[in-house]
Amino acid sequence: MPCSSTNQVLVQMALWQTPQKFPLGVHASPKELDKEVAHTHLDTFEIDDSHTCSIQLSQYKL
Repeated sequence: MPCSSTNQVLVQMALWQTPQKFPLGVHASPKELDKEVAHTHLDTFEIDDSHTCSIQLSQYKL
């Protein structure tokens, strides 16, 4: 749940700060925001992302 809440806040911030990127309609959240959410929560999973390769991240579905 915390990741979902973080994602919602970051999307709202992106909508407010760059509305020109999101014309009226339904959009998926940008991949960059999903990655930012994952990195902010890596400590929760005790993952050191400075030494984490893409294979390890995929195991955690990040």
